[in-house]
Amino acid sequence: MDIEEFVKFVEQNIKSHLPGEYQDAVIRMFTMTKINKGEVHGLSISGEWEKAGTVHYLDDLYKIFASGSQDMFQIMENLADKIIQNEKSAVLEKVQNLYGSVSDYDSVRQNLLMRLCDRDTNQAYLRNHIYTEEGDFAITYHVVLEKDKTGIVSTPVTEPMLEMWGVTREELHQDALRSDLPQNKPVLCRMEEQIKSMQGTAPGLQTNYLQRNSLPEMQEGAINLFILTNEELMDGAAMIAHRDVLEKAGELIGGDYYVLPSSIHEVMIIPSNGQSAAGLQEMVREVREINQTEVDVEDRLSDKVQYYDAAEHILENALERMERMETLQMEQEKQAEAKAPSYPKKTIPELSPSF
Repeated sequence: MDIEEFVKFVEQNIKSHLPGEYQDAVIRMFTMTKINKGEVHGLSISGEWEKAGTVHYLDDLYKIFASGSQDMFQIMENLADKIIQNEKSAVLEKVQNLYGSVSDYDSVRQNLLMRLCDRDTNQAYLRNHIYTEEGDFAITYHVVLEKDKTGIVSTPVTEPMLEMWGVTREELHQDALRSDLPQNKPVLCRMEEQIKSMQGTAPGLQTNYLQRNSLPEMQEGAINLFILTNEELMDGAAMIAHRDVLEKAGELIGGDYYVLPSSIHEVMIIPSNGQSAAGLQEMVREVREINQTEVDVEDRLSDKVQYYDAAEHILENALERMERMETLQMEQEKQAEAKAPSYPKKTIPELSPSF
């Protein structure tokens, strides 16, 4: 049974696993494109009890079935239990009440959220959503419907939504910048401080240097590596959308720096002095391969190292910049050689022998 046959079976049989009040429910199967995952398959169920309909993704269930760890009956029973639990959840009720407010941009502008993803590997997703390019990344925009300690429920901004609101992409971007910072305070801290704090060996140790005017002197053996994220450590990589944050980091570091994509929740920053773009690129790719099984696919960002030019205020692909600078240097050397004055070679007159 392939994924298409699996989805069809679920569509035709899920009601037989649900209580009687669900027999008149409307079941719809769909496919959609998600960040980093590509095409996914889902089921939506709606009825008189709710307007929006709940969504349940089926790809992970298919993997369980294909692995043989559960048979089809167990999978259908578990899916039915999940549908019933979701219908009764308080979060769902809040989300349904908030759907109506999405049409009101005055309410929306206060609840905009930005996320970062790799532009090249998410082309299918980006075709259907509003985004802004930043280096090799794409900044996508989302309306927060519900937020609590367990996470965020949001809906992405699409072209039809912009038309409904009557706003431009630039207006949306500026409103998202204004909405983002009050609830997502940017944080720039030393990597070693962050690690110690997360491990519990030195809780609360990390200092947010964006609130300082300078960095402390580096201790011997310390790692000259920084983490850029937000206070909530959630979707913090999008802090690079704030130009003033990038500029402040450059002022603190004292010049240009590299941006190493870690996850959608944070990026790493390292001063450019003495660093090799190619070496850092290889390091990021190796780390990404190691983290393939440890980092959830939806949390992965990219393996493309960026370079921030503090003088020009530009974020760009580090390898492409390196190649461009090397080409420019070669052209300048050729031009210098061409402009250099040429003098005729001196000749020594031949002397006649005297006898």
